Amino acid sequence: MEDVAFVLVTGLDLDQDNNLLIYDMVPVNHKEAKDKEIPVKVRALSLRESRGKIDDMFEGIASGRKLQIVLLGKRLLKHEDWFPLLDVLFRDSKNAITADVVFVDGPVSKVMFSRFPEVPHLSVHLYETIKSASSRHETVMTTLHELHRQMYEKGITPAISDLELNERLELKGTALLNEKGKYVNTLRIQENVLLMILQKQVKKELPLTLKLPQMKKSGGGIFDTDAISFTLSDMKTKIKTAYRDGRFQYDIRIRSYITLSEREFPLDVEKKSGELEKMIEKKLDQQFENLIKKIQKHKIDPIGLGLYARAHEYKEWQKVQDDWGEALSKADIKINVKVKVKSMGPVK
Repeated sequence: MEDVAFVLVTGLDLDQDNNLLIYDMVPVNHKEAKDKEIPVKVRALSLRESRGKIDDMFEGIASGRKLQIVLLGKRLLKHEDWFPLLDVLFRDSKNAITADVVFVDGPVSKVMFSRFPEVPHLSVHLYETIKSASSRHETVMTTLHELHRQMYEKGITPAISDLELNERLELKGTALLNEKGKYVNTLRIQENVLLMILQKQVKKELPLTLKLPQMKKSGGGIFDTDAISFTLSDMKTKIKTAYRDGRFQYDIRIRSYITLSEREFPLDVEKKSGELEKMIEKKLDQQFENLIKKIQKHKIDPIGLGLYARAHEYKEWQKVQDDWGEALSKADIKINVKVKVKSMGPVK
């Protein structure tokens, strides 16, 4: 143990002259040490070369066996074809490919050299924050191994956690990349929840809060709101794929039960549950449609609709697989949401 410096966090970024910057964070084992982790920065041609330089800064040899987080800076992801920079992490078996990949909306240095009194181990804090947000479907949790699959799978485009440092470290949602790894947009937390539903990744109950403007009374006070909170359960997402009139056709149907947990407007839910269901369905339909429009606008496919095209319309898929984003941007995608009030809670 004394002869090894375990790298817990690795970061890649570019300086203003587009030189590659490598950041590593190594834990400190000395009890009397004030800082529990030491961040370092080197300029190098590759990750492998950087490890040699980092070896000169520590008592032991740098090792990636315990790697937990890989940070990618915004300046780096403004460019395409950066993915080969990570080659050593896959090629050298001494490195862990279970580390989570995170997009930093800003310089990686701001994250690596930040210090918070209540966070003695930044690497642990980052990992637990992403894990917790992922369990609530607020962001994705993409490992190096999964990112490798997404980069080389033609039927899907990569999506990784989106991190920003203001006064505190905040997860903004999910960063969307194109097929060559270039950053194109971010899905906010609510949008990421919708993405998880379309990906069929929601395996348990899912809380949601919506605003229903038609329920807000005109002339009401500041506390007269239009918010409603509920939990989706027993959710089923079905995606039918076809090819007609020179375009791929998708019919996406989402079915779920809902349990009300909060209602901030007057409504006799027991008598008007059908009316409430239709309002929720309409609102969710709009949100899903906005998400689809954003995806098609940027010619990306974080949902993985290309996988359905290949499975069900292989002949047509073969013609467009090398430019799937363009084909998907022209696809006809219809969303239909149906919900059923299962419980209204113990109060009227």
